Amino acid sequence: MSTPHRKRALILLGAATVAFTVILEVIDPSHVSHGPTILDFEFAGSQARASQIIAEWGPKGRSAAHLSLLLDYGYMLSYGLFFALAGFAVRDMARAREWQSLAAIGAVVPFFALAAASFDASETSPCCSRLPATVAASRRRLPPSARRSSSRSSPSPSSTRCVVSCVG
Repeated sequence: MSTPHRKRALILLGAATVAFTVILEVIDPSHVSHGPTILDFEFAGSQARASQIIAEWGPKGRSAAHLSLLLDYGYMLSYGLFFALAGFAVRDMARAREWQSLAAIGAVVPFFALAAASFDASETSPCCSRLPATVAASRRRLPPSARRSSSRSSPSPSSTRCVVSCVG
């Protein structure tokens, strides 16, 4: 990639990364429910804890969580590509200035950014699939009258579809 194209890509990817960071913070379910954050849910550790978090969120918090998990894929893509491209730019600059050690490190380190985004995706996908299953499981434990009102306030299966059947 030529330097002007790389610079433009870095600016766009950097801006996208910052925008996703701000948006994900603003829509975090904790702001709607005054309860746990999306990270608390992602690292719940058990189905029981995930159910508890979803119950604390309520319908608006669950909608915010759904949106957050969807947008997280765009965030992963933007930060993974941004940091990889930045690493390659540093590597190329180090080669041009004959900084051998930095150039050698730069041949490997940019791939760590791509690996981090991949690991983030593998951590988020189970959360996406756990969200509707946990909502359904928590409804089964409710008395029949509460189940009817709960089903109206919970996301429907069709409205919770996500990339790679992540939420549906």
